[in-house]
Amino acid sequence: APPVVIDGSVYHYWRSWQDGRWRFATTVGANCMFAPAAFQNMLDGDAKFNYELFVVEGDHVQHYWRDWLDGKWHKGARFGSGVQSGPAAFMNQANGNFEVFVVENGKVKHYWRKPSESQWRKGSTFGTNVRSAPAVFQNCAPAARYNYELFVIEGSQAQHYWRGWQDGAWHTGARFGENAMLGVAAVQTVDFRDSQLWDWVDLTGDRRGPSMAVGVAPRGRLLLRSGDI
Repeated sequence: APPVVIDGSVYHYWRSWQDGRWRFATTVGANCMFAPAAFQNMLDGDAKFNYELFVVEGDHVQHYWRDWLDGKWHKGARFGSGVQSGPAAFMNQANGNFEVFVVENGKVKHYWRKPSESQWRKGSTFGTNVRSAPAVFQNCAPAARYNYELFVIEGSQAQHYWRGWQDGAWHTGARFGENAMLGVAAVQTVDFRDSQLWDWVDLTGDRRGPSMAVGVAPRGRLLLRSGDI
């Protein structure tokens, strides 16, 4: 159910698996800037299957959520200030926390919230000369389980940062690519048919084992590289 921003509001569309058609559902928010981020709540309880949506309204992040039981959108808390990018967000696999990342003053700012609370807390600030919205996911490989893997464009290259689940600290990873001008997209492939391999991603070959694929757009070209873990 992808949300898109049209005329300052988030438009919610959904697709039926029965007939394959896309349908318009409703609009959410006002004065929205940048692309939104969303995920589905998977915690057991009343919030299971709720939609959690994050948009930038003005210079702050606004949280909206759709109740799975009543089908209505509700306005949550706002947080952040001086936000300069669209958000990236995910639900923590280990504890159910909401994790949101935006760019403020040229740096990545991390915000998080416990599932039992409405208060958003400030996490770490890192990076320099960040020129894109972040892309992020939580690592599911056994050797680095629950680590956060985050990618942004700094200057003209993609920069990898990762947060260790054990030490709770952010670390600077590799920098790669050239002439990167647009945003970053990242995904972790999961395939445990063979041993755990972290290597270059081959678009045409048979990839066995989990790896991280990162795409940036330097002058229309696509770069794919595995992460260093």
